[in-house]
Amino acid sequence: MTKHLLILLTFFISLKASGQAFVFAQLQGAPVNTTGWNMTGNAYVGNTSGGGGGNSEIILTNAANSESGAIFYTTPINIVQCDKWTVDFQFRIWEGSGADGIAFCLLDVPPSGFVGGGGCGIPAASNGLKIIFDTYDNCGGPNPSLQIRWGAGYSGECDYSKPTLENTGGQISFMRSNNYNTARIEYDAGNIQVYMNNTLYLTGFYVINFTTYAGFTASTGGANDKHSIRNVTIRTEMAQPDAYAGANAYTCSNQPIQIGSPAQPTYQYQWQPTTGLNNPNAANPTLTLPNPGPNPLTVMYKVGANIVGSPMCVKYDSVYVTIYPTPISTFNTDAPQYCVSQTATITYTGLSAPAATYNWNFDGGNIISGSGQGPYQVKWNTPGNKNVTLAVTENNCPSQTSTVVVPVYDYPTSTFTLNPLAQCQNAPVAITYTGTGTPRRNL
Repeated sequence: MTKHLLILLTFFISLKASGQAFVFAQLQGAPVNTTGWNMTGNAYVGNTSGGGGGNSEIILTNAANSESGAIFYTTPINIVQCDKWTVDFQFRIWEGSGADGIAFCLLDVPPSGFVGGGGCGIPAASNGLKIIFDTYDNCGGPNPSLQIRWGAGYSGECDYSKPTLENTGGQISFMRSNNYNTARIEYDAGNIQVYMNNTLYLTGFYVINFTTYAGFTASTGGANDKHSIRNVTIRTEMAQPDAYAGANAYTCSNQPIQIGSPAQPTYQYQWQPTTGLNNPNAANPTLTLPNPGPNPLTVMYKVGANIVGSPMCVKYDSVYVTIYPTPISTFNTDAPQYCVSQTATITYTGLSAPAATYNWNFDGGNIISGSGQGPYQVKWNTPGNKNVTLAVTENNCPSQTSTVVVPVYDYPTSTFTLNPLAQCQNAPVAITYTGTGTPRRNL
C-alpha cells in the first residue's frame, strides 16, 4: 500500500468513525481565513518558527508575560439540538519559559478583550466545557497536564474529580514543543474523547444543555510561551445551510406552486406550518393556498433539515410565499337597455391595480371611447341581446370572466292604416297599427 493511499484510507476511516463530515466552522488557508471568527486580547494572524509561513497561524499570545488571547466563532452551537460534534486542530506551545497553556472551549459567553494572565485565558464568568492543554500545572503535578473541565471559569484547575492526565510517565511531554501537534476532541451526547497525534489520551462525561460559542483561549502569567493554533475544523451532524426553503415565491389564489429545493438523500425534512402543503416531509412540497381577500397575502414557511438519524440536530431555513388574489372582473352599465345606435356607458367596478390587463368583448359593439378599465362608450348598430364580457389578469393571475347581457332594441315605427279610407260622418273607421316596436303604444 502506497503512502498516499494509506493517508487517504486513514482519513476516511477517521471520518467514518466520527460520523461527522459536515463542516460547521474552520480556520484554514495561507493566509488563514478568519471570516466568521472574532479575535480578542493579544490574538493575531501570523507565523511562528515552527509553522509553514504565509500567515497560516493564529497566534494567541506572544512569548511575553501576562498576555491573553482568544478566537471564537461568532455563530453559536445549540448543543441541545446538535449534541454530536468533532473539532480537529493543530497546536504549538513554545519559544518561551514554559507557560501557560491553550484551551478549546464551548462557552456561553466568549471572551471580550484582555482577560488577564494565567488561567489559560478563560474568562472567570464564562460557563461551559473546556479542554485544557496545560503546560504549567499549578497543582504540583509534573508538567504538562491534559484536563477536561466544566462550570464557570478555570477555578477548578486542581479539581481532580474531573478528568485529568498528568505527565507522570512523560507520555505527554510532547505537548510543549517547537513542532505542531494534532488534536481531536469528540463530543457525543456528553461523552468526551480527547486525542493527540491520533492517540486517545483522556475521556470524560459532561452534558451541555445550553447554547455555546466554540473557540480557543490561551494566556501567560509569570512565565510565558508563544501559543498558536492552525488548521482548525469543527464538524457537526447539522445539515448544511444550502437554501433548503428555496427562493421567495409568488403565485395566485389556489394555484399550486413548488417550494423548497432538491432533496438530499441523507437529509430528512419537516415544514411548518403544514397548511396547504401536499407533503410537509418532502424537500420540495407543492403548496396550494386560497386568498379570498382583495390584497396580496404573504405567508412564511419554515423547513427544518437534519441528517437522518440525528433528529435533534436541525438546521432551519425559511421562505416567504406571496399569494395574489383573484382579480375582480365586475362591471355595470348606466341603463338596463338601449336602442340601436344609442351610446351605452360601461364602467369597471373591480379593485385591480393599474398594471392589470383587461380583455373586453362588446359582442360587436362599436367603441366610441375608453381603454383599460374604462369607462367605455359603446353603441350597437343591430338589435338583440348583447353579451358583454370581461376577463382581468393581474400578477399573471387570471380572473373568472364576468358577463352582462345588454338588451338592444330597434327604434319603433309609427305607421298605421285606415279601413275604409273614406267614410260618412260619425261612421266607424278601423285603424290598424302596422309599425314595429314594443307593445306599449300611444294612439
